[in-house]
Amino acid sequence: MRTIALLASILLITGCATYNAANNGQIASGTEYYNSLYQGQSHEQIVKDFGAPDREVSDGADGYILVYEKYYSTSRYDSMGYVDREVDKSYIQFFIDKQGICYNVMTNRLSPDQQKALAKTIGIGFGAISGLTTVGFIAILVAMITSL
Repeated sequence: MRTIALLASILLITGCATYNAANNGQIASGTEYYNSLYQGQSHEQIVKDFGAPDREVSDGADGYILVYEKYYSTSRYDSMGYVDREVDKSYIQFFIDKQGICYNVMTNRLSPDQQKALAKTIGIGFGAISGLTTVGFIAILVAMITSL
């Protein structure tokens, strides 16, 4: 039994250590990522890459902001049959100066590195759950065999 508890602890610690290594603060945010790509780019290049913006608004100075938004709605039913709806918004905003050049980008989108880290973390979580399930199954088998 001690061996099984030790194996379960090792799996859990390994999963947590890998999670922390993947999220050590070295990953660029979506805002940093898009700024690195689009600061200094022209309005035309952004529209070429993203299509027509959903809207344009003033930046409060002599420029404007190209706004791209997507809304996502999810519905879940609770045990009483009531619908719980959640609406999320994904956005990216390109700040354009009076010369038509992007000087800043703001977004709540994930960078590719953040997407990879998230996928890795989810995979680690499923791996840890699978490992713990296997350890639990082995523990039950050992308990059944030793009780015979």
